[in-house]
Amino acid sequence: MKKFAEYRQHAAECRALAKKMPAEDQRRHLLDMAENWDRLALERERSMKLTAEPSPSPVGTEPTRFYSDRADGTFGGGADSYTRRTPHD
Repeated sequence: MKKFAEYRQHAAECRALAKKMPAEDQRRHLLDMAENWDRLALERERSMKLTAEPSPSPVGTEPTRFYSDRADGTFGGGADSYTRRTPHD
């Protein structure tokens, strides 16, 4: 069972117990606990969705590739021995 489902179950249990309590302060305390469990469940669920969804790549970006400017296709030792460009250049 996922944590947020467990948290919601705890909230439901607190509400059920609150209905059985004769004293108002005990009921209020249990209802406050239920609200906290609900808040935790919501936070946990949001957190799980954020980590489960892959972050989108920026639109229109492609990996940078290095192409040799030398006739034999190799890279030399100087700064002028290669060209940095995207595959569509």
